[in-house]
Amino acid sequence: MAQKVVLRCKDVVMPATLDDTPAAGVVASNLPITGLAQTRGAEVFFFVDLPVVTESLTEEAPPGTIAYWPAGSAICIFYGGTPVTPVEPIGKLDGDPDDWRSVISGDEITMEKV
Repeated sequence: MAQKVVLRCKDVVMPATLDDTPAAGVVASNLPITGLAQTRGAEVFFFVDLPVVTESLTEEAPPGTIAYWPAGSAICIFYGGTPVTPVEPIGKLDGDPDDWRSVISGDEITMEKV
């Protein structure tokens, strides 16, 4: 079953929905998760120490995609562009992905259950 979550980073507070997949389930069962935001291209990501199993890696992540990045053990929030290496989609933002453009590296980011 899909899990409603909220992502918070400075002035950005955005609802999102995690998919009903094994990878998303691992993330959901470990919420809340907090980390330091990093930026690269048109994405924000933060490192996590979770035993995520990937099943559907892709090199496509449309704006609004939330994905697990196995090469860096991180959760990524895409607001444009494409992943540098394959990612495992785990959910979708329920708001405007462009809001994430204001995040800078070092900002604290949290994902929690609604």
